[in-house]
Amino acid sequence: MTRRVLLAWEFGAGLAHVMLLRGIGRHLNVMSGDLELVYGLPNIEAGLSVGLPDDKVVLAPHVRPKPGCPPLAPLQAHRTFGGIMGEAILGERQDGLRYLTEWKSLIDRVKPDVIVADYAPVATMLARGRIPAVACGIGYTLPPADIDVFPVFAKSKRPPLASEEELLDRFNGVLAQVGGRKLDRLPQMNEAEAYGLCTVPEFDVYADIPGRDWLGTILPGGTPEPVESYSGGLAYFHQKQQFEDNLVDGLIGSGIAIEAYMGEPMRRTAKRARGSGLRLSDEPFELIRAMPGRAVAVHSGSLGFTAAAAFAGVPQVMLPKHQEHSTNTRDLVARGAGIVVPTAKRTPERLAAVIREAAESAAMRQAARDFASSLDPWRKADPARIIAERTLALIS
Repeated sequence: MTRRVLLAWEFGAGLAHVMLLRGIGRHLNVMSGDLELVYGLPNIEAGLSVGLPDDKVVLAPHVRPKPGCPPLAPLQAHRTFGGIMGEAILGERQDGLRYLTEWKSLIDRVKPDVIVADYAPVATMLARGRIPAVACGIGYTLPPADIDVFPVFAKSKRPPLASEEELLDRFNGVLAQVGGRKLDRLPQMNEAEAYGLCTVPEFDVYADIPGRDWLGTILPGGTPEPVESYSGGLAYFHQKQQFEDNLVDGLIGSGIAIEAYMGEPMRRTAKRARGSGLRLSDEPFELIRAMPGRAVAVHSGSLGFTAAAAFAGVPQVMLPKHQEHSTNTRDLVARGAGIVVPTAKRTPERLAAVIREAAESAAMRQAARDFASSLDPWRKADPARIIAERTLALIS
Protein backbone atom coordinates (compact mmCIF):
# COMPACT_ATOMS: atom_id res chain seq x y z
CA MET A 1 0.00 0.00 0.00
CA THR A 2 1.36 3.40 -0.99
CA ARG A 3 1.75 5.85 1.86
CA ARG A 4 1.84 9.59 1.26
CA VAL A 5 4.26 12.02 2.90
CA LEU A 6 3.67 15.79 2.83
CA LEU A 7 6.96 17.67 3.19
CA ALA A 8 5.86 21.18 4.15
CA TRP A 9 7.65 24.51 4.47
CA GLU A 10 6.05 27.78 5.61
CA PHE A 11 8.36 30.57 6.77
CA GLY A 12 11.89 31.70 6.02
CA ALA A 13 13.78 32.38 2.81
CA GLY A 14 16.68 30.89 0.93
CA LEU A 15 17.39 27.40 -0.28
CA ALA A 16 18.16 25.81 3.09
CA HIS A 17 14.55 24.75 3.59
CA VAL A 18 14.16 23.02 0.23
CA MET A 19 17.62 21.46 0.52
CA LEU A 20 16.59 19.88 3.83
CA LEU A 21 13.31 18.58 2.45
CA ARG A 22 15.08 17.29 -0.66
CA GLY A 23 17.57 15.42 1.51
CA ILE A 24 14.82 13.90 3.64
CA GLY A 25 12.94 12.88 0.52
CA ARG A 26 15.97 11.19 -1.00
CA HIS A 27 16.54 9.17 2.15
CA LEU A 28 12.87 8.21 2.31
CA ASN A 29 12.96 6.93 -1.26
CA VAL A 30 15.99 4.78 -0.48
CA MET A 31 14.50 3.44 2.75
CA SER A 32 11.08 2.55 1.36
CA GLY A 33 9.71 1.82 -2.09
CA ASP A 34 6.05 2.44 -1.35
CA LEU A 35 6.00 6.15 -0.58
CA GLU A 36 4.53 9.06 -2.50
CA LEU A 37 6.25 12.32 -1.62
CA VAL A 38 4.45 15.65 -2.02
CA TYR A 39 6.33 18.90 -1.39
CA GLY A 40 4.21 21.83 -0.17
CA LEU A 41 6.35 24.94 -0.76
CA PRO A 42 5.58 28.68 -0.66
CA ASN A 43 8.24 29.10 -3.38
CA ILE A 44 7.88 26.50 -6.12
CA GLU A 45 10.81 27.90 -8.08
CA ALA A 46 13.13 27.23 -5.14
CA GLY A 47 12.05 23.60 -5.08
CA LEU A 48 12.49 23.11 -8.81
CA SER A 49 15.92 24.79 -8.70
CA VAL A 50 17.26 22.01 -6.45
CA GLY A 51 15.80 19.24 -8.57
CA LEU A 52 12.50 18.38 -6.91
CA PRO A 53 10.13 16.71 -9.39
CA ASP A 54 7.72 19.32 -10.74
CA ASP A 55 4.75 16.95 -10.60
CA LYS A 56 5.27 16.48 -6.87
CA VAL A 57 5.59 20.14 -5.88
CA VAL A 58 2.46 22.06 -4.89
CA LEU A 59 2.14 25.70 -3.95
CA ALA A 60 1.71 26.16 -0.22
CA PRO A 61 -0.34 29.07 1.17
CA HIS A 62 1.21 32.50 1.73
CA VAL A 63 0.31 34.86 4.53
CA ARG A 64 -1.52 37.72 2.83
CA PRO A 65 -2.89 41.05 4.01
CA LYS A 66 -6.54 41.45 4.85
CA PRO A 67 -8.64 43.02 2.10
CA GLY A 68 -8.03 46.75 1.95
CA CYS A 69 -4.75 46.59 3.89
CA PRO A 70 -1.37 47.62 2.39
CA PRO A 71 1.19 44.92 1.50
CA LEU A 72 2.80 43.18 4.43
CA ALA A 73 6.12 44.57 5.64
CA PRO A 74 9.06 42.37 6.69
CA LEU A 75 8.76 40.91 10.18
CA GLN A 76 10.10 43.17 12.89
CA ALA A 77 12.20 42.27 15.91
CA HIS A 78 10.38 40.49 18.72
CA ARG A 79 11.41 39.16 22.11
CA THR A 80 10.05 35.64 21.65
CA PHE A 81 9.21 33.08 18.98
CA GLY A 82 5.56 33.46 19.95
CA GLY A 83 5.76 37.17 19.19
CA ILE A 84 7.29 36.47 15.79
CA MET A 85 4.61 33.95 14.85
CA GLY A 86 1.88 36.14 16.32
CA GLU A 87 2.82 39.00 14.00
CA ALA A 88 3.46 36.70 11.04
CA ILE A 89 0.10 34.93 11.24
CA LEU A 90 -2.27 37.06 13.33
CA GLY A 91 -0.93 40.59 12.99
CA GLU A 92 -3.30 43.50 12.50
CA ARG A 93 -2.97 43.38 8.70
CA GLN A 94 -2.62 39.60 8.27
CA ASP A 95 -5.54 37.46 7.18
CA GLY A 96 -4.71 34.65 9.58
CA LEU A 97 -8.03 32.85 9.25
CA ARG A 98 -7.66 32.60 5.49
CA TYR A 99 -4.08 31.39 5.91
CA LEU A 100 -5.05 28.55 8.26
CA THR A 101 -8.05 27.69 6.10
CA GLU A 102 -5.85 27.38 3.02
CA TRP A 103 -3.36 25.19 4.86
CA LYS A 104 -6.17 22.95 6.07
CA SER A 105 -7.46 22.71 2.51
CA LEU A 106 -4.00 21.73 1.26
CA ILE A 107 -3.64 19.03 3.91
CA ASP A 108 -7.14 17.72 3.23
CA ARG A 109 -6.41 17.62 -0.50
CA VAL A 110 -3.07 15.81 -0.18
CA LYS A 111 -4.38 13.41 2.50
CA PRO A 112 -0.93 12.61 3.91
CA ASP A 113 -0.21 9.69 6.20
CA VAL A 114 2.51 11.78 7.83
CA ILE A 115 3.69 15.40 7.63
CA VAL A 116 7.30 16.61 7.75
CA ALA A 117 7.06 20.28 8.71
CA ASP A 118 10.11 22.55 8.33
CA TYR A 119 9.58 25.93 10.03
CA ALA A 120 5.89 25.21 9.56
CA PRO A 121 4.01 25.78 12.82
CA VAL A 122 0.61 26.09 11.15
CA ALA A 123 1.08 22.67 9.54
CA THR A 124 1.96 21.15 12.91
CA MET A 125 -0.92 22.89 14.68
CA LEU A 126 -3.39 21.57 12.13
CA ALA A 127 -1.87 18.07 12.29
CA ARG A 128 -2.19 17.78 16.08
CA GLY A 129 -4.50 14.92 16.97
CA ARG A 130 -5.17 14.09 13.30
CA ILE A 131 -1.97 13.23 11.44
CA PRO A 132 1.44 12.21 12.82
CA ALA A 133 4.07 14.86 12.18
CA VAL A 134 7.80 15.52 12.41
CA ALA A 135 8.58 19.15 13.27
CA CYS A 136 11.90 20.31 11.84
CA GLY A 137 13.97 23.46 12.05
CA ILE A 138 17.11 25.07 13.36
CA GLY A 139 17.38 26.29 16.94
CA TYR A 140 15.79 29.66 16.21
CA THR A 141 12.87 28.18 14.27
CA LEU A 142 12.18 25.14 16.47
CA PRO A 143 11.79 26.11 20.13
CA PRO A 144 10.93 23.35 22.60
CA ALA A 145 7.25 22.42 22.52
CA ASP A 146 7.06 21.10 26.08
CA ILE A 147 7.68 24.39 27.91
CA ASP A 148 5.02 26.61 29.46
CA VAL A 149 5.94 29.88 27.75
CA PHE A 150 8.40 30.92 25.05
CA PRO A 151 11.69 32.20 26.52
CA VAL A 152 12.81 35.73 25.76
CA PHE A 153 15.80 35.49 23.41
CA ALA A 154 16.22 39.08 22.23
CA LYS A 155 15.81 42.69 23.20
CA SER A 156 13.32 44.80 21.31
CA LYS A 157 12.23 48.42 21.62
CA ARG A 158 8.93 47.64 19.93
CA PRO A 159 5.91 46.90 22.13
CA PRO A 160 4.70 43.32 21.78
CA LEU A 161 1.70 42.63 19.56
CA ALA A 162 0.01 41.01 22.56
CA SER A 163 0.88 39.09 25.70
CA GLU A 164 1.48 35.36 25.40
CA GLU A 165 -1.91 34.69 27.00
CA GLU A 166 -3.61 36.97 24.49
CA LEU A 167 -1.78 35.33 21.59
CA LEU A 168 -2.84 31.91 22.86
CA ASP A 169 -6.47 33.03 22.89
CA ARG A 170 -6.16 34.46 19.37
CA PHE A 171 -4.60 31.30 17.96
CA ASN A 172 -7.21 29.13 19.65
CA GLY A 173 -9.98 31.31 18.24
CA VAL A 174 -8.73 30.82 14.70
CA LEU A 175 -8.01 27.12 15.23
CA ALA A 176 -11.57 26.59 16.45
CA GLN A 177 -12.90 28.08 13.21
CA VAL A 178 -10.94 25.61 11.06
CA GLY A 179 -11.47 22.54 13.24
CA GLY A 180 -8.01 22.56 14.79
CA ARG A 181 -7.16 21.21 18.21
CA LYS A 182 -6.99 23.71 21.06
CA LEU A 183 -3.56 24.72 22.37
CA ASP A 184 -3.08 24.56 26.13
CA ARG A 185 0.19 26.48 25.88
CA LEU A 186 1.51 28.64 23.04
CA PRO A 187 4.70 26.55 22.57
CA GLN A 188 2.44 23.65 21.59
CA MET A 189 2.28 25.20 18.13
CA ASN A 190 5.48 23.21 17.48
CA GLU A 191 4.26 20.00 19.13
CA ALA A 192 4.67 16.84 17.04
CA GLU A 193 5.21 13.10 17.38
CA ALA A 194 8.90 13.49 16.45
CA TYR A 195 11.40 16.28 15.89
CA GLY A 196 14.34 17.13 13.67
CA LEU A 197 16.49 19.82 15.30
CA CYS A 198 18.96 20.66 12.54
CA THR A 199 21.64 22.55 14.42
CA VAL A 200 24.34 22.15 17.07
CA PRO A 201 24.48 23.62 20.59
CA GLU A 202 26.80 26.43 19.50
CA PHE A 203 24.11 27.87 17.21
CA ASP A 204 21.01 27.07 19.26
CA VAL A 205 19.49 30.04 21.06
CA TYR A 206 17.66 27.55 23.32
CA ALA A 207 20.74 25.44 24.08
CA ASP A 208 20.41 25.97 27.84
CA ILE A 209 16.99 24.29 27.96
CA PRO A 210 17.36 20.59 28.93
CA GLY A 211 16.35 17.89 26.49
CA ARG A 212 17.43 19.49 23.22
CA ASP A 213 18.11 16.73 20.67
CA TRP A 214 20.61 18.24 18.23
CA LEU A 215 21.12 16.38 14.96
CA GLY A 216 23.81 18.56 13.38
CA THR A 217 23.64 21.18 10.65
CA ILE A 218 22.48 20.88 7.05
CA LEU A 219 25.50 21.41 4.79
CA PRO A 220 24.75 20.09 1.28
CA GLY A 221 27.83 18.50 -0.23
CA GLY A 222 29.47 17.77 3.11
CA THR A 223 31.26 19.50 5.97
CA PRO A 224 34.29 21.73 5.19
CA GLU A 225 37.51 20.79 6.96
CA PRO A 226 40.17 23.19 8.30
CA VAL A 227 43.43 23.46 6.36
CA GLU A 228 46.78 24.92 7.36
CA SER A 229 47.19 27.55 4.64
CA TYR A 230 44.87 30.51 4.27
CA SER A 231 44.39 33.47 1.94
CA GLY A 232 41.65 35.70 0.58
CA GLY A 233 38.02 35.81 1.58
CA LEU A 234 34.63 34.36 0.73
CA ALA A 235 31.46 36.45 0.89
CA TYR A 236 27.76 35.63 0.50
CA PHE A 237 24.85 38.06 0.34
CA HIS A 238 21.45 38.32 -1.35
CA GLN A 239 21.20 40.03 -4.71
CA LYS A 240 19.36 43.10 -3.45
CA GLN A 241 22.31 43.81 -1.16
CA GLN A 242 24.28 44.84 -4.24
CA PHE A 243 22.40 48.14 -3.83
CA GLU A 244 24.06 48.63 -0.41
CA ASP A 245 27.01 50.78 -1.39
CA ASN A 246 28.51 50.63 2.11
CA LEU A 247 28.71 46.84 1.78
CA VAL A 248 30.17 46.70 -1.71
CA ASP A 249 32.62 49.53 -1.05
CA GLY A 250 33.65 47.92 2.24
CA LEU A 251 34.44 44.62 0.52
CA ILE A 252 36.45 46.45 -2.13
CA GLY A 253 38.15 48.77 0.35
CA SER A 254 39.42 45.93 2.50
CA GLY A 255 42.15 45.24 -0.04
CA ILE A 256 41.56 41.52 0.52
CA ALA A 257 41.04 39.27 -2.50
CA ILE A 258 37.42 38.33 -1.88
CA GLU A 259 35.27 36.01 -3.97
CA ALA A 260 31.61 36.96 -3.48
CA TYR A 261 28.29 35.46 -4.48
CA MET A 262 25.50 38.03 -4.33
CA GLY A 263 23.12 36.53 -6.84
CA GLU A 264 23.52 37.41 -10.49
CA PRO A 265 26.07 40.26 -10.67
CA MET A 266 24.48 43.60 -11.54
CA ARG A 267 26.16 45.92 -13.99
CA ARG A 268 26.60 48.61 -11.34
CA THR A 269 28.33 46.14 -8.98
CA ALA A 270 30.59 44.72 -11.67
CA LYS A 271 31.61 48.25 -12.62
CA ARG A 272 32.49 49.15 -9.03
CA ALA A 273 34.46 45.95 -8.55
CA ARG A 274 36.46 46.26 -11.77
CA GLY A 275 40.17 46.52 -11.03
CA SER A 276 39.76 45.60 -7.34
CA GLY A 277 40.29 42.41 -5.41
CA LEU A 278 36.54 41.70 -5.35
CA ARG A 279 35.55 38.94 -7.77
CA LEU A 280 31.85 38.34 -8.32
CA SER A 281 30.69 34.78 -8.82
CA ASP A 282 27.58 34.09 -10.88
CA GLU A 283 26.96 30.73 -9.20
CA PRO A 284 26.51 29.73 -5.54
CA PHE A 285 29.55 28.26 -3.86
CA GLU A 286 30.11 24.58 -3.18
CA LEU A 287 31.16 25.35 0.36
CA ILE A 288 32.94 22.07 1.09
CA ARG A 289 35.53 23.14 -1.52
CA ALA A 290 35.25 26.92 -1.55
CA MET A 291 35.44 27.62 2.20
CA PRO A 292 38.58 25.79 3.49
CA GLY A 293 41.72 27.90 3.41
CA ARG A 294 40.02 31.29 3.42
CA ALA A 295 41.41 34.00 5.66
CA VAL A 296 37.97 35.48 6.31
CA ALA A 297 34.27 34.84 5.59
CA VAL A 298 31.95 37.84 5.24
CA HIS A 299 28.17 37.34 5.33
CA SER A 300 24.84 38.18 6.98
CA GLY A 301 24.77 35.30 9.45
CA SER A 302 22.55 32.67 7.81
CA LEU A 303 23.14 29.35 9.53
CA GLY A 304 24.41 27.43 6.50
CA PHE A 305 27.22 29.87 5.66
CA THR A 306 27.98 30.52 9.33
CA ALA A 307 28.31 26.81 10.04
CA ALA A 308 30.41 26.14 6.94
CA ALA A 309 32.93 28.81 7.95
CA ALA A 310 32.89 27.60 11.56
CA PHE A 311 33.58 23.98 10.59
CA ALA A 312 36.42 25.17 8.33
CA GLY A 313 37.99 27.24 11.10
CA VAL A 314 37.65 30.51 9.18
CA PRO A 315 37.32 33.86 11.05
CA GLN A 316 34.02 35.57 10.27
CA VAL A 317 32.71 39.08 9.77
CA MET A 318 28.93 39.12 10.09
CA LEU A 319 26.40 41.76 9.10
CA PRO A 320 23.09 40.52 10.55
CA LYS A 321 19.90 41.45 8.71
CA HIS A 322 17.42 40.11 11.28
CA GLN A 323 17.09 38.27 14.59
CA GLU A 324 17.90 34.79 13.34
CA HIS A 325 21.25 36.02 12.03
CA SER A 326 22.02 37.66 15.36
CA THR A 327 21.30 34.48 17.32
CA ASN A 328 23.52 32.45 14.97
CA THR A 329 26.48 34.74 15.61
CA ARG A 330 26.42 35.01 19.42
CA ASP A 331 28.71 32.15 20.35
CA LEU A 332 31.21 32.94 17.61
CA VAL A 333 31.56 36.51 18.83
CA ALA A 334 31.73 35.48 22.49
CA ARG A 335 34.59 33.10 21.72
CA GLY A 336 36.55 35.56 19.59
CA ALA A 337 36.02 33.73 16.29
CA GLY A 338 33.86 36.40 14.68
CA ILE A 339 33.00 40.10 14.62
CA VAL A 340 29.55 41.62 14.11
CA VAL A 341 29.27 44.96 12.34
CA PRO A 342 25.88 46.53 13.24
CA THR A 343 24.00 48.36 10.52
CA ALA A 344 24.29 51.67 12.37
CA LYS A 345 28.10 51.45 12.33
CA ARG A 346 28.49 50.09 8.81
CA THR A 347 30.51 52.66 6.92
CA PRO A 348 32.73 51.44 4.07
CA GLU A 349 35.81 52.37 6.07
CA ARG A 350 34.63 50.59 9.21
CA LEU A 351 33.68 47.43 7.32
CA ALA A 352 36.94 47.37 5.38
CA ALA A 353 38.96 47.74 8.58
CA VAL A 354 37.05 44.93 10.33
CA ILE A 355 37.52 42.58 7.36
CA ARG A 356 41.27 43.25 7.40
CA GLU A 357 41.37 42.70 11.16
CA ALA A 358 39.61 39.35 10.90
CA ALA A 359 41.78 38.21 8.01
CA GLU A 360 45.07 39.22 9.61
CA SER A 361 44.54 38.56 13.33
CA ALA A 362 46.44 35.53 14.60
CA ALA A 363 44.27 35.51 17.73
CA MET A 364 41.04 35.36 15.71
CA ARG A 365 42.46 32.65 13.49
CA GLN A 366 43.31 30.54 16.51
CA ALA A 367 39.91 31.18 18.07
CA ALA A 368 38.24 30.09 14.83
CA ARG A 369 40.30 26.90 14.78
CA ASP A 370 39.42 26.19 18.40
CA PHE A 371 35.75 26.73 17.54
CA ALA A 372 36.10 24.29 14.64
CA SER A 373 37.58 21.69 16.99
CA SER A 374 34.55 22.01 19.28
CA LEU A 375 32.37 21.05 16.30
CA ASP A 376 34.29 17.83 15.55
CA PRO A 377 31.57 15.53 16.99
CA TRP A 378 29.14 16.85 14.37
CA ARG A 379 31.27 16.52 11.23
CA LYS A 380 29.69 13.27 10.06
CA ALA A 381 26.15 14.17 11.10
CA ASP A 382 23.33 13.54 8.63
CA PRO A 383 20.16 15.18 10.00
CA ALA A 384 18.12 14.40 6.88
CA ARG A 385 18.71 10.68 7.29
CA ILE A 386 17.67 10.69 10.95
CA ILE A 387 14.54 12.71 10.15
CA ALA A 388 13.67 10.25 7.39
CA GLU A 389 14.03 7.36 9.85
CA ARG A 390 11.79 9.10 12.36
CA THR A 391 9.24 9.82 9.65
CA LEU A 392 9.07 6.20 8.58
CA ALA A 393 8.77 5.06 12.18
CA LEU A 394 5.52 7.01 12.49
CA ILE A 395 3.82 5.12 9.66
CA SER A 396 5.40 1.67 9.99
